[in-house]
Amino acid sequence: MTNSENRDPDSNSDQLPLSVWLKGDEPYFQDFSLDAEEVMEQLGIKRSRLRQISGNELRVGRKRVERYIRPFYRPEDVDKYLSWTRATASHQKSSQMLNTAAEKLSSQSKAVLEHMTSAEQKLLNQLEVNGDGINRSFKAAAIIQNQLISLLKQLHSTSLRAANAQHDFFNKTLLPRLEQSQNAWQEAHSNLSRLSSINEAFLESIGLIQSNHQVLLELQLKLEKFEAHQEGLGLSLEELRGELAEQTKQPVLRRHQPARKLIPRPHKEKTHHSRQPRQRYKRRLISKPH
Repeated sequence: MTNSENRDPDSNSDQLPLSVWLKGDEPYFQDFSLDAEEVMEQLGIKRSRLRQISGNELRVGRKRVERYIRPFYRPEDVDKYLSWTRATASHQKSSQMLNTAAEKLSSQSKAVLEHMTSAEQKLLNQLEVNGDGINRSFKAAAIIQNQLISLLKQLHSTSLRAANAQHDFFNKTLLPRLEQSQNAWQEAHSNLSRLSSINEAFLESIGLIQSNHQVLLELQLKLEKFEAHQEGLGLSLEELRGELAEQTKQPVLRRHQPARKLIPRPHKEKTHHSRQPRQRYKRRLISKPH
């Protein structure tokens, strides 16, 4: 950020930039009279915080002192800065905070000590004045305490009797009933498993019955078709019988076949030469064409 851009919020009346380099011949050279230590004391901040706000929130003039350039500030700029902002507690000097805290603590401790001593004195005075009444009250409190102890003992004994009675009732009546109910529950569970198995078998049988019913329906349909076909065959047979009956009434013309002539076989004379074995003719194997 340049010097021309770093402007104070109230710079309408003052056209100086927030960071001013002072040579010594400026008309406002003497206005920058406060050094860094004085400004830190007035604002209650540390040097690191002063470096942050110098040239950004607070106008600073830089002078050459011997061989070093040191920051100087105008009192009116410091007053303006204090008017619209304040230093936070974290930027104040720790020594001042510790001193104020120590002073507050010492004052509070003194007040507490004074209050305790006065209360103790008042208590002693009251004990001296009301000693007899305190003794009587202590005796009455002791009597009441003894009565309370006796009542507590009675309550303890009655509670023990009631607990023993409840224990006996539980062991004698409730425990066997619980065992019976457990056995009944186990039986019911086993019966339920059986019923579930029976139900499954019943459902399977219902499925088989339905499938058999379907098969019976299909067979009935086939039987009806067969009966219808058989009726059609019966009708065709009756028609054939009628046609055959009509044909049998008409004369049947048969073709005359001449008788066959008997040709006698030539008689072979018996010879007395030795018999020759008959030649066995083998069947010619007809080779199939490849």
